[in-house]
This record gives sequence, structure tokens and C-alpha cells, in this order.
Amino acid sequence: MSAATTVFAREASYTVGTFALAIGAAVSLVAWYLDDQDEPPYDDAGYAMLVGITGLATLAYAGMANDLFVLRGAGEIEIQTLRYIDWAVTTPLLVGYLAYAAQADRNTVLAVIVADLLMIVLGFVGVLQTGVLVYVFGGLSTVAYVALVYYLFGPLARNLRASAGADKWAVYAKLRNLIGLLWFVYPVVWVLSPPALDVLTRATTGVLITYMDVAAKLGFVLIATNTAGVFDGLLIGESDYETELEAEGERATPGAVGTETDD
Repeated sequence: MSAATTVFAREASYTVGTFALAIGAAVSLVAWYLDDQDEPPYDDAGYAMLVGITGLATLAYAGMANDLFVLRGAGEIEIQTLRYIDWAVTTPLLVGYLAYAAQADRNTVLAVIVADLLMIVLGFVGVLQTGVLVYVFGGLSTVAYVALVYYLFGPLARNLRASAGADKWAVYAKLRNLIGLLWFVYPVVWVLSPPALDVLTRATTGVLITYMDVAAKLGFVLIATNTAGVFDGLLIGESDYETELEAEGERATPGAVGTETDD
């Protein structure tokens, strides 16, 4: 792949990512304005985290699209420092939102955020290394990822199962599985990337990471705002929405229907 094609593919993916994440930020802001719930995570704190996830990522990708703060090493090595700054800020917000939704205690929240930050920082240190140190720090970052997965699928899940209803559990499970599975692909891409086995080209690696990152953050925000229900009336029409709500109310109170039948 020529240098010009590499640059075009990289900048195009960053531009697409910028617009996609901006849509996510806009959706979060609108949902925040429309939603009048005050129960976690559908309150001001929860929506502030959702806006921060996609809003800050939008700024980072806009900067990457304009080639800002790029570290260039020997040969064709380029490190997008803005990507790691973005991850260091937005991924704690992602896992923090999950912990907030699970109503976890302070120690568990702290453990989740520390594991997440270690995963990012150790990964960044790894890409700055050469030789065996690349694998050492990459391996340590993966260990931190495993610890993070343990908390997402273990203590946080157990806490939510014990303290919340089936609806909140379903939302948490969807969000947890989204980032848990997508983040699992990152170590695989890293192992195949130029700093490690050099199977993937630099351009391919950058594009894959960008689209996985955008899919995780935009998907997270869309699922979270959709499950809040604030757009239901807008999406299916007000009359249909009211009919659906009435039907749900009847299903929730079967005794009322039985009383009418007896009369």
C-alpha cells in the first residue's frame, strides 16, 4: 500500500469516526433534555457520562483527522497520542457508567476504573517500546483487561442481580457484553499489528481500531438512550405509543381484566 493511500485511509476513518461520534453526542444531549427520570443511570449524572463518552471522543477524532499530536518514530511508526488520551478519559466513563447503573459500592467502582486505566496506560507504554518490552507491556495491559472483565461479569453483575429488576439487568447485560466483546478484539488486532507480529499493515490496523472504537462508543450510547425510553413516542408515533403503554398496563394488572369479565 502506497504512503498516499495509507494516509487517505487513516484520515478518512478518523473523519467518519468524528461524524459518527458527534451523532452519538447529539443523541445523548437530546435524550438528556427529554428524559425526566431521576433514577440511576437515567439521571443527570448518567447522561453527563454518556455525553462525555461521545463528546470527548468526537474532539479526539477531529484532532486525529487533522494529524495533531502524532508521535513519529523510526521508519513509518506513528503513534496517535490523542487516541490514548481519548481512551484514558472515555473508557473510565464507559465502565463508570456500568458501575453506576449497577449501583456498585465505592471500592468496586475504584477497582474497575483503576483496572481500566492500567489497561490503557500499559498499552500506551507498550507501543513506545521495542523488542521484547513490547510484549511485556502488552501482556501486562491484557492482564489488566482480564481483571476489568472479571469485575464487569462478576461483582458488578452480582450486585445488580441482587438489587435491581429484570429490566435494569437486561440493559446492563447488553452494555457490558458490547464493550466486553469488542474490547476483546483489541489485543488480537494489537498482536497482528506492526509493533508485534506485523501481519496487518499500519493503515489496516488504524482503520480497524477506529471502527471498533466508534462502534463500541456509539453503540453504547444508542443502547443506553434507547433503553431509557425517551424516544419511544417519537419513533413509533404518539398514538401507537399510548396504545402500547395501555397494553403494558393491562398485562401488569391482570386482575383488573378478570374483574371486568366477571361483571
